[in-house]
Amino acid sequence: MEMPWKAQPPAYVRRMAVEMVEDGDSVEEVAGFLGITQRSVWRWLRAWNSGGQAALASSPRSGRPPKLTAEAAASLLSWLDRSPCEFGFLTERWTARRLASVLLRERAICMNHRYLNDWLARHDITPTTAPAGATRTRRCKSRRLGGGAMAADQKKVRRRHATLGFTDESGFLLMPLVCRTLARRGQTPRLVHRARHRDKVSVAAALTVSPSRGHIGLHYQTFPNGYVTAEIYAQFVRRSVLRQQRGPVVLIHDQGSMHKGPFLRALAADHPRLEMHFLPGYAPEFNPTEPLWKHAKLDELGNFVPMTVLELDHEIHRRLDQTREDQNRLRSFFATASLSWDGLTGLF
Repeated sequence: MEMPWKAQPPAYVRRMAVEMVEDGDSVEEVAGFLGITQRSVWRWLRAWNSGGQAALASSPRSGRPPKLTAEAAASLLSWLDRSPCEFGFLTERWTARRLASVLLRERAICMNHRYLNDWLARHDITPTTAPAGATRTRRCKSRRLGGGAMAADQKKVRRRHATLGFTDESGFLLMPLVCRTLARRGQTPRLVHRARHRDKVSVAAALTVSPSRGHIGLHYQTFPNGYVTAEIYAQFVRRSVLRQQRGPVVLIHDQGSMHKGPFLRALAADHPRLEMHFLPGYAPEFNPTEPLWKHAKLDELGNFVPMTVLELDHEIHRRLDQTREDQNRLRSFFATASLSWDGLTGLF
């Protein structure tokens, strides 16, 4: 028979055990009936004989006092009703890490964000976000990289000891990209923006890997309220990629219209050391720049509400410049891509 008490029974259970022994029950019978050990019954009997009923009173639990006092907890919960931007953050996004940093700065309380996340969950503070529609991407039919155009490109890179590069383009809208943020249960926050239909910043980017050291380079160019056409893309490759890379360059991109046409043919004719190849159709998972966009848009600029296109452009430059200096982050983009790098470069 299991009893509802745990390691430290309440005082009335101790008194019951003592009274049962005094009424003539054996220690073994009392321990079996209450579901406790005989050692506990003997200990309570000694406490009764030495100190009476007061000795059987529940003793306070030992341990360190909680870091969050009632006053600090009230302050922390009140911060969630305010904008994170009031505390120096760029985006309208509360996370456990951000709350922990504010707690340390405002209250001098150091608390691990994982424990703080559990504390928030117990106080009905949960991640919430606006509903978003699902998109479907057609997957490449073949997952085999042992043959075909991709394998041929890998052989060319090894044979020519060339710099390998992947390029892509994306648009950053003035309308904020909504992502999850901590908020009180049932109180979904609102993001008020001033975006119009075509307000955006287009970005062309290239990730390159040196053939010997495996150093990863990030090259990019932004176009506020513009589009990346074939002419602009050719200029980007010429000025931002080829000028900073020595020796042969093998550039791989998708089959978008901006990667074809006379401007690209003229680029290849002017630079014999450059080879350009296409990725398979509908295979974004092969391009390491795709996780770059996810990192920049969602991880860095999620819930960011810029007022102007120039403010958005400035913040894109700042975040991409930081990413450019982080080799571990850049390597993670290549590790995410569904490609084999064995023997191709010094990357892995």
